[in-house]
Amino acid sequence: MPIPFRTSSLDEVDEKVRSLYKKSGDGYVLDVDGIEGAEEVQPLKSALERVRKEKDDLKKKVELFRGRSPEEVEELFDELQELKAGGKIDLSKLPESEREALVKDAVEAKTRRLMREKEDLVRQLDEEKKERETLKGQVIGSKMESFISEKLTGRVRPEAMEDALYIARAELVYDEESGSFHHKDGTAGEKYLQQLVDKKKHWQNPSKGSGASGGTGDTAGGTGPSSMLDLVKEACTK
Repeated sequence: MPIPFRTSSLDEVDEKVRSLYKKSGDGYVLDVDGIEGAEEVQPLKSALERVRKEKDDLKKKVELFRGRSPEEVEELFDELQELKAGGKIDLSKLPESEREALVKDAVEAKTRRLMREKEDLVRQLDEEKKERETLKGQVIGSKMESFISEKLTGRVRPEAMEDALYIARAELVYDEESGSFHHKDGTAGEKYLQQLVDKKKHWQNPSKGSGASGGTGDTAGGTGPSSMLDLVKEACTK
C-alpha cells in the first residue's frame, strides 16, 4: 500500500511509518529531503481543485438563466425566497437568524413582485385610456363633420366646403351632456355656422345666399342686383 504524502491524521497511516511524518498546517506531511517546496504544493493543488469546482458550479448556474431576461431571473430568485420562507425548503437546520433573514427576503421579494404587477396594471390602464380617448375623438370628429356638412350643404358652394369644415371644426365644441355642438363662446352650433356663412360671402351658394328662401331683386329666386354683386365679389376673390 503506497504511503500518502499528506494526511489529515496520523491514524490514517500505518503505525510503522508515522515517525516519517511531520506537522504541517492542519495535517501532516512526509518529512522528505530533496523535494523543494513540497509542503506548499499540496495546498495550491487543493486551492486549484476548489477553484475548478466553483467554476463548474458557476457554469451550471449560468445555464439556468441563459436566454432569460433580467426580470425573469429576478422572478426566479423571488420564487426561491418564497419557497424557503414557506417551508417548502427545509429550514430546520438553519440558525434562527438565518431563518428570519429568509422570511424578510421572501416578504421583500413578494413586495417587489406586487409592485411590478401594479406597474404593469397602471401601464395597461394608461394605454387603454389613451385608446379610449383616441376612439372618442374619432367618433366626435365624425359627428362634427356630419353636423357641419348637413347644416352647410346647399348654403355653401361645394368647392368652399373644405374651407368651411376646416374653420368650423376648430371653433366648435361637443357637449357630451346634451349631445350637441356649440361655439367656444357658447353660441349654438347652427347659429354660429349661419354667422360664419354670412361673413364669408365668397362661400355662399349663389342660388341660396346665406339661407334666404326668396329673391329680393328684380327677379325671383335671388338673381337680382344683390346676387349679381355677390357674384362680382366672388370673381374678385378668386
